[in-house]
Amino acid sequence: MVVALLLCCICLPLAARPIPPREQLQTAIDIYEHGGYLEAAARLNKILYPLKLSEPEDIVRAKVYLGLCYYVLGKKDDAEQEFRGVFKLDPDYRPDPLYIPAEIIEFIEQLRPPPPQTPRRTDVLGLGETLEAPPSGSFRFHAPNLLPLGIPQFRAGDTRKGLALLIGEISLLSLNISSYYYLKVFNDPHGVPPERYPSLLAAKATNITTLSLLAITMLYGAGDALYRYPPAPSEDEVGVGFIPGRHGLLMVTWRRRF
Repeated sequence: MVVALLLCCICLPLAARPIPPREQLQTAIDIYEHGGYLEAAARLNKILYPLKLSEPEDIVRAKVYLGLCYYVLGKKDDAEQEFRGVFKLDPDYRPDPLYIPAEIIEFIEQLRPPPPQTPRRTDVLGLGETLEAPPSGSFRFHAPNLLPLGIPQFRAGDTRKGLALLIGEISLLSLNISSYYYLKVFNDPHGVPPERYPSLLAAKATNITTLSLLAITMLYGAGDALYRYPPAPSEDEVGVGFIPGRHGLLMVTWRRRF
């Protein structure tokens, strides 16, 4: 009698010891691997809702096996919800083909979210600034970006580059006009004094050089604006056109969604 009481006193605390959530997870996985999908799903639900696991990798494992249980049991909507939760916790999760059938792997991969688009960093040479520009999938023409004097840069808030283009283009244009005026005034078609030859040659060289540099600077400003400041794509683009018909021209409209 005394021995029995001692055994009861020893065994009761052991029986009442709570099972850690990680052990419950491993038990549920073992039951799943032996084909007890319904019981494994019930056990996994108990440790996930409400959440009793503390380690992120344990939570991911539990949601993966619960999703597998749901898929095998034909509850694909519930399985989809669990696998989406897996990708939220671990975007780099890859199903193991040694333990997961190819059919389920294909189902899981269809739920994988697309990789996020990271901003493209554009280093502006010579000005020591770095701008953030979203990646654009296609080139979109925007007529105001062709304006000279750094106007597109000013409109986009890039003040330093706009000021550099403004000063550079105005300076080159002033030199070009001054040299052209000098050539027109002092280049006498009836004869030029020999002592004026060097200054006329310098004016002509200045005129050609400044015109070339001005064209290059304007092309650079327009190209930079077209590349870095594409217009924001509208959700819908509506167009109007005319096509020949039996009784004249027919007006047609179309809508393209981006």
